[in-house]
Amino acid sequence: MSNRLIQGVIHQMKDSIDRTFGVIDESSTIIACSDLGKIGEAVQISRIDDPRLVSQIQGLVWNFPAATQGTIETEIYLAQDAAYISLNDCWTNPCDEYAPEFSLFSFHIDQSKMPLKHYHKVKFTFDLDKRIASMYINNTFVESCTMQRDFCIGLSYINIQCDAPQPSEGVYVKSLNKQ
Repeated sequence: MSNRLIQGVIHQMKDSIDRTFGVIDESSTIIACSDLGKIGEAVQISRIDDPRLVSQIQGLVWNFPAATQGTIETEIYLAQDAAYISLNDCWTNPCDEYAPEFSLFSFHIDQSKMPLKHYHKVKFTFDLDKRIASMYINNTFVESCTMQRDFCIGLSYINIQCDAPQPSEGVYVKSLNKQ
């Protein structure tokens, strides 16, 4: 579907929805949005206090074709606090506080691993047969983790969550690519 058609539908809906909303493509670039100024920008994942929400955790989930080995690359801007990045073989709610615990692999990024207020290239390599995944920040090895449970078909989801104890500007994700 063309971006113009999607933007037209969003423009018609924006008066009836009391939030900023839009559509991101496979590289997490905003291609249509109720706030035209945000098109082409990164996705913000922040912590907000809203009593209507079951969980105050905010996140995003991206699906890609299942694989038993590969590389996922992203650009992340840590504004404050920290983020959980979970690699999984099944969909989990992006706001689920247990997603990191029950995913195949989970990484925690904070300012001890990544300086705040700058975009950083973050790469994850994984091999399910060897039960290991590794994280690199700006092409420097940071850590590896072993698979937390058995997998079904293959890794096919990444879940990125803001890890903040109070309202926070959070994390910006500029791109996501799976190879």
